[in-house]
Amino acid sequence: MTEATNKKKFDPWWLHFAIIFFLMFIVHYFIKPFSTLSQEGINVLCIFAGLIYGWGFYGLLIPSLMAMVALGYTGLYTVSQIVVQGFGNDIVIFALLMFVVVGLMNELGITKIFAAWLLKRKFLQGRPWAFSAMMCFVAYVVTALSNNFIAMFLVWGMWYSIFKSYDFKPHTPYVNLMMFGTIVGVTLGSFILPFHGTALIMIGSFQGMSPQSGNANLAIYMLAVIPVTLLLFSEYFLISKFLFKPDISQLKEIDTQSLIGDAEIGNKQKVTIAVFIMIILALLLPTFLSDDNILKLVLEKMGFSGIALSAILALSIIRIDQKPIMNFGAIAKDAIVWDAVFMMVVIMLLSPILSNPATGINAFIVQLLTPILGGHSPFIFMVIFAGMLFFLTNFFNNMIMGFLFMNIVVAFAEPLGINPWILVALLCIAMHLAILTPSASGQVGMVFGMNEWIDGKWLYKATSATFIVWAITFLTVGISYVRLIYGLFD
Repeated sequence: MTEATNKKKFDPWWLHFAIIFFLMFIVHYFIKPFSTLSQEGINVLCIFAGLIYGWGFYGLLIPSLMAMVALGYTGLYTVSQIVVQGFGNDIVIFALLMFVVVGLMNELGITKIFAAWLLKRKFLQGRPWAFSAMMCFVAYVVTALSNNFIAMFLVWGMWYSIFKSYDFKPHTPYVNLMMFGTIVGVTLGSFILPFHGTALIMIGSFQGMSPQSGNANLAIYMLAVIPVTLLLFSEYFLISKFLFKPDISQLKEIDTQSLIGDAEIGNKQKVTIAVFIMIILALLLPTFLSDDNILKLVLEKMGFSGIALSAILALSIIRIDQKPIMNFGAIAKDAIVWDAVFMMVVIMLLSPILSNPATGINAFIVQLLTPILGGHSPFIFMVIFAGMLFFLTNFFNNMIMGFLFMNIVVAFAEPLGINPWILVALLCIAMHLAILTPSASGQVGMVFGMNEWIDGKWLYKATSATFIVWAITFLTVGISYVRLIYGLFD
């Protein structure tokens, strides 16, 4: 062995830890209050900077734990108060329990049942482009109900089978387009349900920052967001069909009935699906009920966490074949993603702290960004706001970008007379349209890295065309439609 091979490779683990520690616990001692920022505000911003750096270079768990400890020494709270407030948050408990509900659905094969039902529609026979779109629409639906990795691997597995059975060669345009089309479905389906995934985190973050804005109207959010995502989804397949024009004539004879095996739907699956539907209805019904309606009063008293607890209780009590449908401990062991839970706890903690007048952070943001965002009409402000986020999320972590831009929502919505929930909906859309580069998101990076099937250089043609078309559509039609929906119904 040479001396070079004997040398240990430099491990940046401790360097990143040292930087996070310095940002969260040390650097604020060297910065005095300035502008509108108080010492507490500087302390919080230093923790926030360490958190953003840590999430980008170190993962979710350790930076989140460090931030929880550091927040206890800002002069605003103690560590014990931080822990109680974080884990006692209604949305955190709801998300924690929904991990288990979704885990049960996955264990029972319910996502496969939905996929089988979609792909066995008779109108797909003899229509290869309709079939191609439906395959990726399965990823859209499964992601909305479950998570992106389950959707990706389920649909990619079916695509592999199709490519081999119908002699599609690796690196050819159709293979590139459909493997990436799966990511398009995953990307657009990941935020359409406001009680699931990152949309829930962003909505909870805004409610923490701006409690006077009231609870989110989840039904209006879905009515605003889903049609926009379906339009963007359709555009991708129009681009694929009419711009790139791959030859898919062999799919005219595809047998959709045999593509995915019969998914068994027994009593456990039926009850679990019914409970999941009841969760959705319980979250949406208050929107349509009068203020004095007894059911609305009951559901509002339950809150997010009460609804999820009731679902867990029902699935644990109802017995089929002398066994409960849900074994909570066994499902929770594998279903709960603790890194994501701790990240959510920190976001829910930071949200009200960042907007606390004692910190001066909101006033500082207004002062800093007014030259860029101030002095415009509401529509132009929305275009600049959403356009900046849409561009940045294609190069940087979307969760970090969304959390950063949420501060802009809180700082500028009221002075400009804009319904802040419009900006929250636009933020949720913009932060998820990350498709341009491998660094845009984990799933985009994965598809670019699949060298055995994907031609990464060619794929840039598809992502660039999609990025341009989506930018034009979202910043014109998308923003106008979201404004219209909130104006009509809120």
